[in-house]
Amino acid sequence: MRQFFLISIFFAIDQISKILARQFLTEKKIFGFLQFVENSGIAFSIEFPRFFLIFLTIFLLIFLHFFFRKKNSCPEIFAKILLFSGAAGNLCDRIFRGKVTDFLAFFNFPIFNFADIFIFFGVAIIFLHEIWPQKITKNVRRKKNIEK
Repeated sequence: MRQFFLISIFFAIDQISKILARQFLTEKKIFGFLQFVENSGIAFSIEFPRFFLIFLTIFLLIFLHFFFRKKNSCPEIFAKILLFSGAAGNLCDRIFRGKVTDFLAFFNFPIFNFADIFIFFGVAIIFLHEIWPQKITKNVRRKKNIEK
């Protein structure tokens, strides 16, 4: 239940930020890092047919759902929450708008949104947990014991 609550919070952050971006941003940069862009592709604006992207995202969401059923460590669960939230946020845009709203533009890096950030950090946590599983899990357990 706590996982669903966190997914809902992250999903809401993503969707509210995209609504605000569509309402208040234009094609020019604001504050040097906010710029409204609609992206019909995936990462780095690589184009794929819309139906393929929707199908792929739904498949990944189902895959993540079955991963939630296993008992995992805290980092793995949090990573999956981030992945699920980000994928659901961008899927919602693709289904209802046909494009994903991007609005964070830093330096010469491609423009992105909060869903992309959630996906990035979810993948990074899983990657780091695979490289150093004992160290990360041990640190989380140690913090829990200190807090008790």
